[in-house]
Formats: sequence, structure tokens, C-alpha cells
Amino acid sequence: MRSPTPGDLGTIASENSIFGPFQPLSGFHQIEEDELGHFVWTRRIFQVRKPSEVCRVEINFCYYGEKGRLLLNGEGSDQRIETGLYKGWGMYLFDLSGLTGPDLEFVVDPVIPVAGDARELGVMIRSFEPLQDQEQYELVRMKMSNKRLNMHEFLEGKALLSSYPPRVRIDVETRCNLLPRCTYCHWDATKSMEEDSPLGSTLDTISRLDEFLAHAEQIVDCGYGEPLLNPNLSQILEELNTRRIRLEMTSNGVLLTSDIRKALLGRQLVLYVSIDSATEQGYRRYRHASLDKILDNLRNLCIEKRKYGNFPRVIVSFIAMSSNLGEFEQFFDLVRATGVDAIKIRSLFCDPGFEVMHAGASSQDFDYRRELLDSATLMEFLDRAKALAQSAGMPLMCERDFCGDLESGGGPLCTEPWNALYVLHRGIMQCCFAKSPVLAWNQQGDKPLAQFVRDAWNSPIFQEIRVALARHGLHERCTEAKSCPIVRKRMAKQAQ
Repeated sequence: MRSPTPGDLGTIASENSIFGPFQPLSGFHQIEEDELGHFVWTRRIFQVRKPSEVCRVEINFCYYGEKGRLLLNGEGSDQRIETGLYKGWGMYLFDLSGLTGPDLEFVVDPVIPVAGDARELGVMIRSFEPLQDQEQYELVRMKMSNKRLNMHEFLEGKALLSSYPPRVRIDVETRCNLLPRCTYCHWDATKSMEEDSPLGSTLDTISRLDEFLAHAEQIVDCGYGEPLLNPNLSQILEELNTRRIRLEMTSNGVLLTSDIRKALLGRQLVLYVSIDSATEQGYRRYRHASLDKILDNLRNLCIEKRKYGNFPRVIVSFIAMSSNLGEFEQFFDLVRATGVDAIKIRSLFCDPGFEVMHAGASSQDFDYRRELLDSATLMEFLDRAKALAQSAGMPLMCERDFCGDLESGGGPLCTEPWNALYVLHRGIMQCCFAKSPVLAWNQQGDKPLAQFVRDAWNSPIFQEIRVALARHGLHERCTEAKSCPIVRKRMAKQAQ
């Protein structure tokens, strides 16, 4: 096996972020980057050299086929490990203690053609991570086993699940540091739903949901509040790191001061920062804060994180509205210059109840109804934005693309009720676009939190939603979530 020549993969820094202490030998294309970081496509056969002290490794990669297998061959003829592959990104675990030599050969079977790419493509690798001890190995193995079971149950459209959700959504913080509130924030209505919540601090919620977090790969902050306000943020990040759980959260960016940035550096965290304008004056239409200060914070964070494996990943959100469409190109250049990893485009919630704003809003001139974009205008804007991002080599995410790859498939129409559970101060929600709980906290009764959540996960209402989606239909609870891209596309087709 040969050693890679300069330029085979990419820069040393990006190569290290993927392979760690492993040495890539052959079978790799050039290193690429998306909104979540560096990755590299392999060929059907690829080889690496492992450090002598590494006995166990967790590899994060993506397979394009519905079902396949990965063969790992050691240097002896009888040294072979085989693992099943499933579609999408996932963690794969390998015990290398029985392999005598340092050189490892992987074989992807079968290779799945990727539309528009003529290369021989095996899997997309995000990272090789050595596991330090048996306890970590068993923890990852349990999460892997649950993820595979959950994937099978999703593909089969099962209503009653034996698996746990690989993704858990919670509130990291319920307070906000901005007053008046952002013009489009539904603060008052949301806080009225949180009055009966039995949830305490975030650390307390994590401990009480231990059964679910033991199987979870990711936590996403879905609260109405500023997560950087949480006084226990460092402890939360450390606790999730110990549990091998990735965190995503959204901030307004005002509190990204030096001390807060230090707590975030090097963490397995995706941080979204909401910026919806390219000018100080335009920014004041939406929130009472300094755009220049936020951009300085972002710039400093993006410089500092280079020494920490480029973590956290930093993504800027842009809510597309009538008042800011004309400044997107200027916005794009502005945030790109800060060094952020990607841009995500979102749109306003279109539920009628949200068109009436409240007295606490930042700008009384904000007309919610006029700011909403119709489907045709939004799609035309997204096409322009994607073309701009592609020409600049900037990763762009679109909320509109949510579950778009499932529309023409034979499986369920949406993944949410299978792989995500929302345990929020405003109740148990069925998805990220729901605006009212499917199970409210006043239904908990005398049940302990863990039991109530366990019962909710396979409750009749959740099973009904899964049955409807498995049939490529929409449950009435889904149709109520009018901001859901799936629902909006269905509504647009019906209106034609």
C-alpha cells in the first residue's frame, strides 16, 4: 500500500480533522467541505494505517444505498470484519484488537452511483475517532444498535416503535436577553404555553431523561430563549460530551463574548446565529441589538476555533422576508467575510395566529402579513441564493428542502415522528414546525417525567401520525403545522 502524495486529499489541517491519528493510504478523492465540516469520498476500496495503540475506532460516514455492507480486511487472510450499511450518515464501530497488522483495507459493497458524479464513490467519511476504553465502546455500540433499529422501523413505517429517538429536542434556556423582543418572535403566546411545565434546569432535564439520552446521538435546542444566557452552559456541554451527544442551538449572537466563546471552542456543537440583514439600519427592523458587534463576535469566534479542530461549526440564519430579499447578496458577502461555515435560509411561520404581533416587539412598523412570502416568490429567491452560494463555494442550507428526498420514495413522508422527540417547556411536540403540543403537561398527572415521556413516544396520537405519514398522507396534526415545508408544498399543489 502506498502513502498519499501531497495534494491527494487536501490540506494537512482538513486531513487531520477527518483521519485523526489514522494515516490515509489510498482509495480517497479530494477532501471537500459542507455546512457540517470536512469530508472525503472514498472509492470502492480504500486503505488506512492505524496507530499501534488504537484498539477501537468509531467512523462517521455516509452511504448512499438503502442497504449494503462494509468489509474490513486485516493483513492476515482470516482477519475480516463485516458490518451492515444503512442509508445516510451514521456512526460505525470497529473492534480492531484482533487485527495483527497496522494496515486496514475497507471494501464497500455495493457501490451506489451518484447522479451527476462520474467518480467511483464508496462512502463519504467525516471522521475517524479512536475510543479510549471499553465503556465508551459499549456506549457507542448501544447508540449504533438503536439507530439501526430506528432506521428499520422508519423504512417499514411502523407505528409502535421498539427503538428510542436518536434525536432529542429540549429547551436549553427559556429566558431572552433582548427587550423589546424580535419583531417576528411569538414570545407571549409561547410563554403562556410554558406555564404548566414541570421541567427544571437543563441539567435537571438531561438527568431525568437519562433513558432517552443514553440512546441519543444529537440534542437540538428548540426553546424560545437565548441559550448563551444559561449559567450552566459549560457543564451542559461537558455532560453531553461525556454522553457522546452532539448539540445544536440557535443564538442571536449578542452574548458571544470572549468568555462565552472560550466555553464553545473545540466542542461538538453546531451554533446557528440569526442575522437577517446586511446593514445596521436594516437589522434594527427586526431586533434591538448591534449588528456590528455581532459580526465582530462571529469573526473572532471563527478565527479562534481554527486552533480547536474548527469547532464549533458556525452557521448564520437568514429569514427570508419581503423587506430583506433585496439585500441578500450584500448580506451574503458580509457574513461570508466573517469566516462562518454556512448559511441557512428560513422563512416566517405562516400560521394565521402569528400574523398578529404583540406590544413587546422591537418595531411596531413590522407588518407580519406583508412580510410573508408566497411560494413562487420564495422558490425564485431560493434558486438565486443557491446559484450565488454555488458560485462562491459557500455551503447553503434551505429549510424548504426539509425531508424533500422522501417525497418520491416508498417510505414515510417525514422522519420526525420516528427519529426525534420534542420534550419542551411548552409540551410534547410532534415536530419542529408544530406550534401546539400533542401532549400538554397538564396530562402528565402523577406520572414521573421519564414515564410520561416514554408513554408519549408510543402514545395513540404519535402512532396515528406515523400511520398517516407511512401512507404518504398527512395527519390533521400535520396539516395544522402550516409552516412545515411538506405541508406548504402540498397546499401549493392543491392551489394550482
